Amino acid sequence: MMWLDKKYLKAIAAIIIISLPSLVITGNYIISDSPAPTDKDAVEPNPFPDEPLTEGLLFVVIDGGRRAEMSDPDVMPNLNRRVANGAYLEVETNPMTMTAICVKEIATGVPSRPNEALQNFHPTHPGTPDGWNLASTHDADGDGEYDHMVGIVGDYVWRDLYPDRELIPFAKHRYGHADYYQGDEEAFVTLQNWVDGKAPSGYENAPNVIITHISGTDSVGHRYGVGPEYIEKLGMVDDSLEQIFQSIPNSWTVVVTSDHGLTDSGQHGSPEQIIRDTAAFMWGPGIKKGVVVEGVVQRDLATIPSMLLSLPFPHAIHGKIPLDAFDIEGKEAVYEQWNWDAAVARNSWMEDNGHSYVEDLSTDVIEWDELPGDEIGIRDIDILLTAMATIAIGLALYRILKDEDRNPKMLIMDLVTIQLLFVSSALLAYNRENATGVYYTLGLFIPLALFAISYYTAKSEDINENHFKKLGYIYVVLAVSLVFYQYKLALLALVLFGIAYYITKSDYLDEKKRNASQTCVATMMAFMLIYVETRFTILSLGILMLFLLDKKTYVRESEMERTPKRILYPLLAVLFTTVFFSDYRIYGFSANRQMIFWTLSYEPELVLFSSIIAFAFTLLYSLRNEDVPFIYGLPIAAVMATIPVLISQSSDTVDWIMLSILCVGVAMSVYNYFVNKKLGIMIFQYCAFAWLIMSWGAWAGAASMLFFGATESILEKEWKFLKLDNNDTYSELSRITILTILPIGMWFAWWATMGQTDGLAHTRDIDPGNLILRGGYIGDRISPSNEWVGFMGAGPVILVGILFWNIFRMNGWPIHFAFLALLIRAAFLSLQLSITPDFPRILFKISWDLFFCLIIAGTILFYMLYDKWLVQNVSEQSSGM
Repeated sequence: MMWLDKKYLKAIAAIIIISLPSLVITGNYIISDSPAPTDKDAVEPNPFPDEPLTEGLLFVVIDGGRRAEMSDPDVMPNLNRRVANGAYLEVETNPMTMTAICVKEIATGVPSRPNEALQNFHPTHPGTPDGWNLASTHDADGDGEYDHMVGIVGDYVWRDLYPDRELIPFAKHRYGHADYYQGDEEAFVTLQNWVDGKAPSGYENAPNVIITHISGTDSVGHRYGVGPEYIEKLGMVDDSLEQIFQSIPNSWTVVVTSDHGLTDSGQHGSPEQIIRDTAAFMWGPGIKKGVVVEGVVQRDLATIPSMLLSLPFPHAIHGKIPLDAFDIEGKEAVYEQWNWDAAVARNSWMEDNGHSYVEDLSTDVIEWDELPGDEIGIRDIDILLTAMATIAIGLALYRILKDEDRNPKMLIMDLVTIQLLFVSSALLAYNRENATGVYYTLGLFIPLALFAISYYTAKSEDINENHFKKLGYIYVVLAVSLVFYQYKLALLALVLFGIAYYITKSDYLDEKKRNASQTCVATMMAFMLIYVETRFTILSLGILMLFLLDKKTYVRESEMERTPKRILYPLLAVLFTTVFFSDYRIYGFSANRQMIFWTLSYEPELVLFSSIIAFAFTLLYSLRNEDVPFIYGLPIAAVMATIPVLISQSSDTVDWIMLSILCVGVAMSVYNYFVNKKLGIMIFQYCAFAWLIMSWGAWAGAASMLFFGATESILEKEWKFLKLDNNDTYSELSRITILTILPIGMWFAWWATMGQTDGLAHTRDIDPGNLILRGGYIGDRISPSNEWVGFMGAGPVILVGILFWNIFRMNGWPIHFAFLALLIRAAFLSLQLSITPDFPRILFKISWDLFFCLIIAGTILFYMLYDKWLVQNVSEQSSGM
């Protein structure tokens, strides 16, 4: 088979090797800590060192507090009544909406980098001067005693940022992910004592600068979503804070804010605007009354201690003082110049130390718009690496692929086309803001067009023009349906329709049209793998349309030839819902995610609903073929139906009984694997589904069983012809293409059914903020460790996702094509890292797409190596006989 020629494998290897410098060098730059001056003298002296605006400061962070709810007088009446005599700030967080990252920016003013998402539970201080550590050591009058004492109440994040207990007392009041109330209640007792003047144990004086982090709101949000429980929790926090406020000295200033918001389902971590939108409430000495300040970035809050306490301004703080919030009439220009001088000093330090900086900044002219926001800074070396790699790939592929039978001019044209596609992808990403319609449209249409053309041309010997008209119908229907989002979609659909019409306008494909069709296939395949904004989830629409436009879907046929309707129809229904009812921004809900949260609920009627779903879909899955008789399928379904009931008991004892039974099942599967391989695999799959139902709810397990059962049947029947070699060169390329993208499309369709994407109009296939970790409380309902939450929360869906690829492997599907395609995509994404540092959303997408490509490729590689080992083992046994 020419597409498995060693030359092509060498070409792919060359692309991967050439991309490695960009992955390592640019990737390391992106994930490295933000550069910042750490010298203790890297501060700007306060212009009014003897005129502090306040004598004390209470700084409260409400974890997971959404702007809309915190600003609602019906939810937090006391807080909103207080801020009426102060300043209300509309704050936006950084794109990585995780607690440690956000708190670090609030505290230090130093921008966070993507690698810090991995330190969410153990943040580290950048070692720079900041308002809080300056406050703890400031001695303005030089009498040898510090002017302030800083104290911290609540969350471990602040403890890890400021670990010096001799200077800063810390009272821990946080007892894990399931601590909804206890920690906060204790924190308010400690806070009340400190405010009343009682010194922390082991200290002589009570703090007059207090940081308080209230964590229970985030835990309640994760567990119940933004619903009645969350609103009630905010009300309780409001009442408790009001008691504290009544004890606060009149000479103190109060600031209340949140680290991040939440989605309606109680998640965060992604750059959704509803998560990034937070607020800050300020009142007391030095604060204007009745003002609203817009456009505040969360790092700006790091300027508050220096401003209120007349401290020096650290050069490391990438923040702008929200001057409109302060009562400093007549001094605004002086304070702004002070702030700007620090920014210029930081920029000069960046230049002197070889980091990305802004040219021609001067203390004489204040130019806030010239300073970077969330941008990291594009480096010349990274652009040079990408340019050199692009040229090197062209030269290497020409040297590898040229031969006597191939026209060198055509080869050069092909290689130039690849380079143009790469440059187009990079330029479109770089100019995304000015080319939004085209940028996002291509990411949707190219995978769908490739799927449609390659699937139908793979069958070109058997079908005529009437069949190909379906291809045009797909484009027209999609254009009409998506014109709601962007009118340019319709224009692109017409272009694609024109290509399809040219290819298929006669009854059978002649040589010229076959060549045109395969040129389209090869070009679109290359662009799909290269393009930053490629959306694999859109392939679920192609798969859905493939069956909906097939008359045989509605005709009763032998189950020996077609997938049984009892499992195909439910799959199509789930796909239809996933494709058309997953966009939260349009409908106000995501159908699959809502189903998951319903089946995670402990409400009696929803527990019954979950049990019915688990029973029905397990029975359907077990009876999909004759492997499991009804007499065995029924008790298996009954066992699965008990899981939601048992989980709803919220008992560690019950949890561990179930987990023990699950472990016994896994042990039985391992034993049977060596006795009866098929039975061993079947038992293990049921254990995986049971674990998924425990952790992600009945809908996740039911939908997964449906996908497993239907995919297994479709591979053996409807798509069986794709596994057969085609002697026609042109049709063979289409067949190889569809063999490559079908398993990727089915996997992402399943992934979307798990509630992990937000509809066709959403810009990301991968969003860690959508991961559902409620199962992390199973087995430890009070205080699960972070490792346990990760294992029990993410473990089941990861396991089922890995097993999904085994369905293709077990059915003889050549999964190595998908493996190679994912490696190629990872390589080209690595090369485009160079243009991402100034575009957080693109960086977010490329980083997670790259990560998932490598993870999925690693899964496929494991199966490939396992198969190779099996073949070698059989060969050795045969030779030994």
